Amino acid sequence: MPEGKPPKFLYHYTTIKSLPYIFKENGKVEFRFTDYRFLNDAEEGTFLKKFIEKNKADYRKSLKEQDLKKLFDLFADRFSRLEDRLRQNNYTPYIMSFTKCEDSMQFWRQDYAKDKGICLKLSTSKFKFSTEYDGTDFEPKYPTFSQVRYISSSDTIGKAFPKLKKDLSNFLKSKKGNCFDKLVFTKDFQPKIKVFSVKNKVWMSEDEWRLKIVRLGEDSTLHSIKAEYKTDELGIPRATIEIKNPIEEIILGPTFSPQYVDSIKEWLNNRHFNDINVRCGDGVLNW
Repeated sequence: MPEGKPPKFLYHYTTIKSLPYIFKENGKVEFRFTDYRFLNDAEEGTFLKKFIEKNKADYRKSLKEQDLKKLFDLFADRFSRLEDRLRQNNYTPYIMSFTKCEDSMQFWRQDYAKDKGICLKLSTSKFKFSTEYDGTDFEPKYPTFSQVRYISSSDTIGKAFPKLKKDLSNFLKSKKGNCFDKLVFTKDFQPKIKVFSVKNKVWMSEDEWRLKIVRLGEDSTLHSIKAEYKTDELGIPRATIEIKNPIEEIILGPTFSPQYVDSIKEWLNNRHFNDINVRCGDGVLNW
């Protein structure tokens, strides 16, 4: 599969209590994104920073050209000041997570799904946001799926990101003659390393894909996709956007009896979602 291209189907695990919030009376569905600082990985958004900080000295020694070393220093500094840059730009990423794992006991056992958990099967080709867009290119018109890259804390930078040296060298060639004292990171240099799609290898079994939207402060000069931001009943910052329905099936977790299938189908039909299949899961696939 080409890098960045999602599979035909992805899965999102949640609880049956979420159904009234997801399926709206207007025939659309509402999907919820979470402030990255409140996701279930305590190192969310910081793992890559720690990894680069730990390994940057050895990687720098492996670079022979002095200008290449200077460029790498700028690259490493970009991640060391991540939190400050987010605050200065009033820039807060909100994440929605998916997995390639269908009907997986690994997910049914997690706290949010073990009591009446459900799994939503989504067609990625139907996942389009119905939202206004102001024409700027800071954020894409539609958020795109990003595949999470898992790296071991014991890896070297070269092993984790084998294309980094080539990216640095190509950028250096394109800027030949520029003064490094004035060089700053702009859109000219974008190594294919997405901070919020890199996680510790201990999470690898989740086989995660992500969508990201951004909340910007009122005084920001940047632009982003419009969404509704609010804090939920548990005190967690969320962002919601209504989209056309991409859900093809609802899989019920192991705690459901078969009687729920017809009941939920009727509930969906009353809301004009007649084409969504409902079934009981086995709870053993991908396990």
